[in-house]
Parts: sequence; structure tokens; C-alpha cells
Amino acid sequence: MKSPTLLSTGSVCFALLACSTAAEPPHPMNGGGAGPTAGSTSTGGQAPTGGGAPEGGAAAQGGAAPQGGAGPTAGSNTGGSSVATGGASSGGAPPAAGAGGASTGGGTSAGAGAGGTSAGGAGPLDPTTFSGGLDGALLQYPCSSKGSSVDCPNDTTCVKVLGQNKPSSVIPAKLNGATTPSTWTVGGDASKTYDVHVLIRGVVEAYNYVGGTIDKTSGTPSSRQDLFGKDGAPQNNADTTNGSDYNSYILTVTPATGTAKKYMLNAVQNSENPHTSNLTQHRSFAITEDKHIIMSGGSKVTLEVGDSNCVQIMNCGDQAGGSCTSPWKVSLDNSTPPIPKTGTFTQPFSANGSFGQWVAFDVLDVVAQ
Repeated sequence: MKSPTLLSTGSVCFALLACSTAAEPPHPMNGGGAGPTAGSTSTGGQAPTGGGAPEGGAAAQGGAAPQGGAGPTAGSNTGGSSVATGGASSGGAPPAAGAGGASTGGGTSAGAGAGGTSAGGAGPLDPTTFSGGLDGALLQYPCSSKGSSVDCPNDTTCVKVLGQNKPSSVIPAKLNGATTPSTWTVGGDASKTYDVHVLIRGVVEAYNYVGGTIDKTSGTPSSRQDLFGKDGAPQNNADTTNGSDYNSYILTVTPATGTAKKYMLNAVQNSENPHTSNLTQHRSFAITEDKHIIMSGGSKVTLEVGDSNCVQIMNCGDQAGGSCTSPWKVSLDNSTPPIPKTGTFTQPFSANGSFGQWVAFDVLDVVAQ
């Protein structure tokens, strides 16, 4: 399990797959590990018929060899210990007593090995394995050429979509100039849900979405640095030339069966609409969004960045364009795995003479519900 190091925790949830983080159960001790009574005595060892002798049966009920110390409770504790842990002292159980006494603890050990859980219920899963590549993903949206004091062109593959009711073009994510995946399939059991704790960081422009909710509304977008919302759709421009002419950042979680859920990474209130408000117009924002997202196993997670006019707001820090002398920088320290996973990432992120936008994901932990 990773420990979150930044900011407060939000209220939204993912549900992803489970890989065990429980420690491998210790192997049974060999050789002279048997205790005086439950070990080598003729009556406490092996009964002629293969069953436990009276003393062996008592050891099974008591769950502990004289020096092993661990009874059934210790054998099935919430720490995921197996019976081998209880009997693995210098006074470990003999073959018959060990076999008889492992009925309760043995079930616990099997559960921990298969599902990564303890006897007390669902435990944390390995976030990197579970997330299918989302953990540690860095997605860059560079300027394709030198922009003005405010804007720069998006990727050259972006195609303008004119008209108020037209959908936005999808802008491909890059990593050091090469196209990088922006869709991931998580693991887990499709019949189960998972609480995915994820830290989302980056620099994005803001947009107003129709419908849905926003997690935080106090302060200004610059001060709160949390523009996370859910269930909204990008608002069309008021004119008929462009549709969604500010970049939209939409994270979609699609289960194997059922309805997809949408989350916005750059949502602001209607009063902060970048078409009308100087709080967001021609500005970009640093985000650090600490969230829990619930998903079923096997869900597909996709980040789509769209823009109908193929122009993005440059990262000029807490100012509307200008000289861009103080672009936003967002610490990626203590990310596990490191972000980026290989190579370096220099901030402020720049390409083709202008400061572009980017998003990174750090999955902190995953717990089966």
C-alpha cells in the first residue's frame, strides 16, 4: 500500500482489480521443530490409524504446541498469518497435530494467498498491478508550435470541428513526443467493486460542464487546485463558429457490463465559465486532486481530451497569458512508481517553444469492497 503524501482526500471512488499484497506464508519448519508433548512422544505424534492421538487432538483444539504459542486466534489473525506462522516456533506441531490444528488457520492462509485478504475481510491490493498501466501514467499535451501570448495550437492531428452542436476533436496524449496510451483496463473480478484511491496532478485549462456536480467550489480555481467533478457534459460555445472551444478533460470508467461513469478533471462553476469569467478566461491551472473512485473489476478507464478549435491555453501560471514568466509547476515527488517511469520530466513542461498541458496519475491503493 502506498501512503498518500499530498492534500486532502476527495469523496469520489474507483473500483479496480485485486492483486495480493499479503506476505507469502512462511514454509513449515523442518527437522527438530516439534515440541516435547506435541512432537515426538509416542502418544502425541501419529496414531496407528493415521489420525491424531488424544494429545494431538488436544493440540489441534488448543491450536498451539507448547512452545509454538499461537492458538487458533493467532493462526487466523487479521494480519494474514497462516497456521504455519503459529506453529513455526521451536515448538511447532507434529505432523498429526499440525494437520489437525490447521483446519481453521489453514482456511485463512488459503484466503490470503488467493485474494490478498486477511481473515477480517478484504485487504489492500497491489495498485500498480491492478491498474493496468494507469498507475504512474504521464500524459502530455504539448503545443505543436510557438503560440501567442495566450494560446498555442494543439497537436497537429487535431481536426477542427465547427458548429455549436458539434462534438470536440479528441487530442492524442504524448509522452516525450511519441503517442502514449490513454486507455487502461483494470484487473479484478467483474462481479466485485473496488475502491481505487488515485492522486491526479497536472496543469490544465478549465471548462464549464452542463449538469453533474463539482467537488469543491470555495475560493478561486487557482487557489483550490481541485477542479474534479462528475456526470457533466462540455458546454457548447454561445456562438455558431466553435463548439467546445476550451479543452475538456473527461475520465470515463466503463464496466464490462453496465453504464459508464464520467469524471471531469478541469470543471468549474457556471459563474466561472471561461467564455465569460476573467477567473478562467485564457488561463491554465495547477491541479492536485486526491480522489477515491469506485469501479467494478475489468473496467476500462479512458482519459479523453477534446477541443473543437484545436487551440489550448498555454501554461502561464496564475496569469492570463502575457510573458509566461512563472508557469505552474506541480511536484511529482514520492510517486510510486516514479513519474515518469523512465527518463526525466522537466517542469515547466515545454515543447516547440511554448508551455503545454499535462496530467499524471498515481494510484495510491486499491481495496476490494
